[in-house]
Amino acid sequence: MKEGNQLFNLLLVDDNPTNLSLLAQIVEMDLPQVRVLTAESAAAALELAQQNEIDGAFVDVQMPVTSGLELCRQLKEDPRLCQTPVVLMTAHIATAQLRAEGLEAGAYDFISQPISNVEMLARIRVMLRLRQNEKQLIKSNTELRRQVAVKTSNLRWLSGLLLAGGDAVAEEDRELALKLSSRLPEDSQFNIEQFSGQLFQEMPLRWRRTVLKLALLEEIPLGLAERLAEISDIEGALDYLWRHNFFLDQDHAADRFRLQETLRERFRRQAELALTEQERGEVHGMAADWYLQQGQPLIALNYLQTAGLFSEAELLLSQYGIALVAGKWLPGLADVMERIPQEMAAKRGWLALFSGISKQQRQPQEAHEWLELARTRFVATREVHGELLALTFQVVQCLIAGANFSLGAEAVLRIEEILSQYQEQLDSFYQASGHGALAIGAIFFNQDLASADLHVREGLQFAIKSSSVELQVPLRLFLAYLGLLQARYPLAVAELEASHALIAELPQADPCRVLQQVMSCDLLLRTGDYANFHELHQRLELALGRSYLQQNTIGPILCRFLVEVLLAEGQQHLVRDRLDVCAEEDFVVCNPHLQGMMLQYRALLWCGESEKHHSIRSDLQRSLELLDKQGGLRHVLQSKIIAASCFTQTGDYLRAEQLLQQALELSVAQDEVLLRPAIFAQQAALCLCRQLEQAALAPLQQLLELLEQKKQQHFFLLTPALLRRLLPLAVQQQVTPDWAERMAQHHLTCTVQADGALLPLLEIKTLGRSEIYQQGKKILDCSELGSLSRQLLILLLMAPNHRLGLDHLLGLLWPESSSTRARASFDSNFSRLRKTLDAALLCGSIRDYLVLERGVLILRNICADCQQFDDSVKKGQLHLRRQELWQAGLAFRTANHFWQGTFLAGQDLPDELFVEQQRLTELRLDMVESWSDLLLRDDAGEEAAALLQEGIRLEPTREPLVRRLYGYHSGRRKSVQAKKILEFYYQALLADDYSAADASEIVQALECDARQF
Repeated sequence: MKEGNQLFNLLLVDDNPTNLSLLAQIVEMDLPQVRVLTAESAAAALELAQQNEIDGAFVDVQMPVTSGLELCRQLKEDPRLCQTPVVLMTAHIATAQLRAEGLEAGAYDFISQPISNVEMLARIRVMLRLRQNEKQLIKSNTELRRQVAVKTSNLRWLSGLLLAGGDAVAEEDRELALKLSSRLPEDSQFNIEQFSGQLFQEMPLRWRRTVLKLALLEEIPLGLAERLAEISDIEGALDYLWRHNFFLDQDHAADRFRLQETLRERFRRQAELALTEQERGEVHGMAADWYLQQGQPLIALNYLQTAGLFSEAELLLSQYGIALVAGKWLPGLADVMERIPQEMAAKRGWLALFSGISKQQRQPQEAHEWLELARTRFVATREVHGELLALTFQVVQCLIAGANFSLGAEAVLRIEEILSQYQEQLDSFYQASGHGALAIGAIFFNQDLASADLHVREGLQFAIKSSSVELQVPLRLFLAYLGLLQARYPLAVAELEASHALIAELPQADPCRVLQQVMSCDLLLRTGDYANFHELHQRLELALGRSYLQQNTIGPILCRFLVEVLLAEGQQHLVRDRLDVCAEEDFVVCNPHLQGMMLQYRALLWCGESEKHHSIRSDLQRSLELLDKQGGLRHVLQSKIIAASCFTQTGDYLRAEQLLQQALELSVAQDEVLLRPAIFAQQAALCLCRQLEQAALAPLQQLLELLEQKKQQHFFLLTPALLRRLLPLAVQQQVTPDWAERMAQHHLTCTVQADGALLPLLEIKTLGRSEIYQQGKKILDCSELGSLSRQLLILLLMAPNHRLGLDHLLGLLWPESSSTRARASFDSNFSRLRKTLDAALLCGSIRDYLVLERGVLILRNICADCQQFDDSVKKGQLHLRRQELWQAGLAFRTANHFWQGTFLAGQDLPDELFVEQQRLTELRLDMVESWSDLLLRDDAGEEAAALLQEGIRLEPTREPLVRRLYGYHSGRRKSVQAKKILEFYYQALLADDYSAADASEIVQALECDARQF
């Protein structure tokens, strides 16, 4: 039971266990609110007293070692136990001397044995009532002291805050502090409600006005606070609040403070009432001026629109606008512009212009109206800078929203006039932007690649002169695009490499990053690097998200790229699925160019269905009219090539021939080379369909010679079916046969024999597995081969040119056998290997792949993943030495596609192959080190971490990998992961025969180095 809510602890001490047990039973039966603690010695009693709060004690006087009197003295000497009442139990009636000694020792009372149950229980009840009263008194005194301390603390805090403001604390301020401290509830500490409530209302006026002004700011830069404050030392006041952890954060590096969100909102509501509209506007105006001086025009613009100072916002945009659209502030610009009322923006040219620019980023369909409104107002007010910028973005709008290219051409003409007439008045920013727009017009509207090249390079010179990375990147990407159109791939690669280096200086949200990745997709497609294309395409779609792709022209462009790759891979069923998705997502409604292309691709897929020939012709006619009307060299050429292919497949040879001739004439006239191979390919295919094989040789030769000259293995509208018709003819007729053979291996995984027959390559997989494939299907698991047959095959695979002299091979496999015995063993194993392979082949015979000719064993018509991995890593390392980081990353990513695990893992290898296994593993680890650095540089931290983790699993004690992974997680404050890495490293060192001391020292050194770094 409890008395009130109190549970009491009673300590019983007696060296006689029987007496102790009886006493405990008496108490527990009659006083259940009492918890009994028993001890048979003074030492045990002291230990219990230290561990528990004791409310009373009954102690036997006569105990060995330490008597009850001594125990009583020790209890009274302990400050924590000195108030505990102690009753001494004596064997007889206590003598006067014993009572005197007991009282001197601090005893509360005495009781004689044998103890009466009634007397003992009565004594305990009295003791506990007194103890309870004592506790209540102590509690009351403690609360009183706490209240006094709180009042003193509050008074000291308020006085300190007033003093921190810089003014001497006058007598009235002391009285005010005393008055304010008395207003606080006695049972509470400072909180937001108290400080922002009545307490704040009674603070000095200069304090209230200062705080309310600062609350109107998103953050409080010290320099700006000093301009706004009405107290003499705002820095001291803010620092005082921060040091006392009073709902204020501080960024020491930037000298900025920030009010806690809830407190700031409370003060802002009060500012609406306490400060006039003019005063609030002055605060925002001063904030805008201050941020402009600090080179932060976007923040300044935000304060101006908050204050409704639209004329000032107009002036700011006219002076700093070009920096906003070409810099790191562009992503945040749309947020600010959306908060400006449309009726206000429509009245002012610069506000209308930037509303249009913001719409272009998020809702491109709505941008044209705003851009045209801005241009009209600039023309009326003769603001040349504004008109030039509006025209520039109207040109861009033609590409994004697919407006009629003739409208873009009109804008280009006016831009040329402005650049010529006002050259001296335009700074480098405007010159660079203007020439960039002219380059777009030359490429897409006027089909003049030479003029485009001149404008891009001139614009780039102005961008470099202005030191603007934001302008240099898009212009370099234009140069890369020009390189693609002219099939000048080294130029395209070099400019993408240069833009990749510059983009590292741009924020993550900068649109140029997306543009660079889209251009990379285009280049990977044109160069036939489909594996890297798929990976980049997937990452890009995931990063941008469905909503962005639906609203932006990037979505349908990526869709078009993917369709072209899928066609080149022969995956028509996936093309159909992708086009269905595009139709459902309504990607292309706003862009007639891409809409026309999708219509043509749909027609292309229907060519094999005779019942849809009428629909094919209808779609083709509609798309051709649409694209001819819209213009654009690349779009027009692609549309004619697709339409010609469709007409060829549906038997309308005359129409196909006319379209291809038109396309060729346009390509030659504009010095366009990117799509010309596709024209030649379709001309050759058309001749073959018309049974004109000799006529097909001329365009076929032009196709292959152009591809070989440009070192190109992909062309527009390439399909496996088309290559299976053209490449055998080229080899058979000796029309650039070497390049035809290379393309067959790259696209068809086949070789072309002299008679034109296609022979599938054997694909030998050795990394992480040991398997053989043909035509993309696994035909043999090498574990089915005998050990010697398997070793023979792998030795031959790793030999130079896949050739081994028989005598050398016999010496490797049977070094201790006689030549006769070794030859017999070889013949037996070689025969079994040939029979097994021959039985597994889907086509061809074993003679096409494995032969013994004139004492030389030859493995031919094969490709091996270990060699492809080796070549790709070495290519990446070469690019890395040349500081070609973007190309190095691509090469390493290609190598990563081939790496599926350790070379011939788990197999019993001869020394030569074991050495090769170690070499390839070391090459993989070197690649992980180099590639992870590139990924971290490109902010692909999670991918780098996964790669490093895989490398550590491969070699747990490789210190550079551990250091990089530990540094990555530590830098992102992922302490749990970082700790696990060090623990794993420590265990790996122990497993590698390091002593515990050495392993610990190595781990500590690594951890220390990482912290310093």
